[in-house]
Amino acid sequence: MSDIKVTLRDKDFVLVPTFEALERLEAASNRSVFDMFNDVLNAKPIKLGEVVSIIAYSAQTMGAMPDWWSRSAVGEEVMKQGIHAFYGLTAKWITTACMAAPETKLAKAKESDAEKKD
Repeated sequence: MSDIKVTLRDKDFVLVPTFEALERLEAASNRSVFDMFNDVLNAKPIKLGEVVSIIAYSAQTMGAMPDWWSRSAVGEEVMKQGIHAFYGLTAKWITTACMAAPETKLAKAKESDAEKKD
């Protein structure tokens, strides 16, 4: 999975779909992430508040978050840069969150191990 990167006020962030971010997003929007995913699949626009919440709740950066960081400040930056610049990123974030699967790989038994069991 490639990182979902966003730059606000000349600072780089990575949007990470954590459980906490998903839970906060659902509480703030009063919709499930799967409802939002369905909108993405049907090419319906994501609401402005949802776009801002995704960024505000899931952004991570090296070191501490900046002093100016708040949902409201993120919203102002999104509007300043143009919301269309963020639709694709947030659609990718929702898709990543809903399509994520465990990345565990089970080792295959060696042929010699299988022969020993017989």
